[in-house]
Amino acid sequence: MKRYALLLVLLSPYVQGQTLDANDPLRRVILDQMRANIGYPTDIQFVVKQLSVSGSQAYFCATAKTNDGSGSAKINGKTVVYDRELQMSAEGFWTTVSNFDSYVDSPAQAQCHSTIQDEPAASGCQNVGLYDAERKPLLDAVRRSYQGAIAQPRFVVSHLCTTGKMAYFCGRLEGEESQDRQGMNYYDAIMAKDAKAEWQALMVESKTVEKCNFSGPAAAITEQKLLAAVKQPLLSAVPQEIDDSFKIEMLTQFQRFQQAIETADMAYLKAHILFPLENVADTFLAGTPDEHQQSITSALFDHYAQQIRNGLKEIPLLGVNLTKKQVIDFRVNSLTPLEQARKYFPAEEDGQFYYHDGTKKVLIEGTCDSVGSGDFEDGTLAVFIGTGSNLLIPGLSEVCEGGMRVEFTLQQGTLMLTRIDFVG
Repeated sequence: MKRYALLLVLLSPYVQGQTLDANDPLRRVILDQMRANIGYPTDIQFVVKQLSVSGSQAYFCATAKTNDGSGSAKINGKTVVYDRELQMSAEGFWTTVSNFDSYVDSPAQAQCHSTIQDEPAASGCQNVGLYDAERKPLLDAVRRSYQGAIAQPRFVVSHLCTTGKMAYFCGRLEGEESQDRQGMNYYDAIMAKDAKAEWQALMVESKTVEKCNFSGPAAAITEQKLLAAVKQPLLSAVPQEIDDSFKIEMLTQFQRFQQAIETADMAYLKAHILFPLENVADTFLAGTPDEHQQSITSALFDHYAQQIRNGLKEIPLLGVNLTKKQVIDFRVNSLTPLEQARKYFPAEEDGQFYYHDGTKKVLIEGTCDSVGSGDFEDGTLAVFIGTGSNLLIPGLSEVCEGGMRVEFTLQQGTLMLTRIDFVG
């Protein structure tokens, strides 16, 4: 039996009053949003007594303390017990719907009030018939996941159903497999819709026996069961319309990311990068034994955090205008003030210039500046950090024009660095 995960698609697995442990990424999301909602600075930490999630509901109960060890954060000499029921909006933001905050003399006296109710169980799968419009997109997703030698794989369907957000396939591959995959003709696949509402395979299992992992009526196959079978921590990434409120939220959190780079807050950076980062290790980890890795994982970040931070160090040079909801470009002129004051003339060769030093004609090469820009694109905040031709004595475009494009997206209300591409 051979199992392999193919794509991580972003959905929410949190159901039925689940308590969030210290390593759960959703826990950090909720704590960051509660800190922002209350108006606490980042040097205030919550001492969590209870934090649990049931679908789109959550229950939060905590006191607060300072990072400097001076004790609990107090208001008018009292310790505040933040005791709240939360609701996640369609945009992924956790907001207070019921407030049971109280004041006590010390954190030891804090009592929590919990009334969160489980949401109804998710409805089961619905069979996808021969003439159903969803049938071809679902089978296409299975075909894309196929890693064998058959050029155009065809499947005989035993079971195909969808819950709307997720889908399940069980069937047999037509035709003979290659020698090293002899008999691996039977497939189970779990699928979900990606951010473009297209079906993608989360996990595929190929095997030698014709036995579906899920049997019985389709209605018995729920999203919870499919998520449990995938066994991956999946986050929400519903396509989002970038309206003004989103832009302000993304830019505000982008400023925090910039500050974390400046202050070397490695814990914050790690919590706000979606690992693995594909195809960037050769640049960020250049000169290390791991520079040939295909991706940067969370474990590699722990080992090379300072080097990775150095690769992002120019991001804080970008400005942010919340009023205009814009990222402000930057340019670092490579010329000294003396060089900028000279008068230059183009030379015969492209990319070359000259200036007069008394009676002497001095020939020089064009040069490049460090530049950065940012804008909102298709639900993301995309920033470019790299080089561009100097405005006074521009270097050749093939030499100067290049850098990295960094994408940030909101994942359950938290801005995450999700992708880096090198361009130029």
